[in-house]
This record gives sequence, structure tokens and C-alpha cells, in this order.
Amino acid sequence: IKAIVCVAEEVRRITIEGKVAPEKVHTIYGGVHPEEFDPAIESLPVKRELGIPDEAPVVGIVANFDGKKAHSLFFEGAAQIMKQVADVRFLVVGR
Repeated sequence: IKAIVCVAEEVRRITIEGKVAPEKVHTIYGGVHPEEFDPAIESLPVKRELGIPDEAPVVGIVANFDGKKAHSLFFEGAAQIMKQVADVRFLVVGR
């Protein structure tokens, strides 16, 4: 093995504990740069295309639903939010 790339320090730590030489294990963080998203972008066309009322708040998740992460927490949170926020919508994108 020349190198292993991890997406978080915790993954790096676990990999090293699995007997991989630390100098071969590198972390490159995934994620999104918030400056790439302009809050002034008009969302109404997308909401209308999806049949979401104009004023409805939208909460979303984009993920790979392979069972390795606790995505069920999103759905548990959604259930709690639905009790408190009228007309909220949830979008789930992934595979």
C-alpha cells in the first residue's frame, strides 16, 4: 500500500489502529464550501417544480444511504420538526 486517503481524522485514527503505518494515511476532508452557495438564488421555481408550497420551509439531506452512517437521525429529527413547524417539507436525495 502506497497511501490511504481518509475523509476524517477519526477514520484515519481507526485505519492506523488497524496496523497501517501513519505516514501512509492521509486525511482529505470532504464537504461543501458555503461561499459557493448564494442565499439570494431564487428557490421558488424548484419548489414549484417539486410541488412544494412557496412558503413551506424545506430541509434536505444528500447522502449515500449505505448503512454506514446514522441517517436515521435525520428522519427522527424530521418527525420532531413536523410536530413544531407547520407545512415543513423534507427532501432526501441519494442512493
